[in-house]
Amino acid sequence: MYYIQALEDSEIFVAKISDFEKIVEGNYQLLLFYKKMIDNVLVIKEEHASSFKLLDSTERYKQFINSYPELEKRLKQCHIASYLGITPVSLSRIRKKSNINK
Repeated sequence: MYYIQALEDSEIFVAKISDFEKIVEGNYQLLLFYKKMIDNVLVIKEEHASSFKLLDSTERYKQFINSYPELEKRLKQCHIASYLGITPVSLSRIRKKSNINK
């Protein structure tokens, strides 16, 4: 259903869920870390989904810049536009407009 593309060099660890559960079972600190990580991911996903209902594309772009200031320099415009749910042309217009207002 989903594809994930690494946009930078990455190290990926793969494990069967059953193997992971065995590792976590006896390690409270690892289980706590895993829970915090999952909680954080859920909050980020909810905020991202809500932004499509509550914010226009310019506000979503500003929120992206505030949340991830270094990513704008590292990612291609088409990837940022995709994340924001807009076209690269629309993102270009938003960026141009934002630069004029600075």
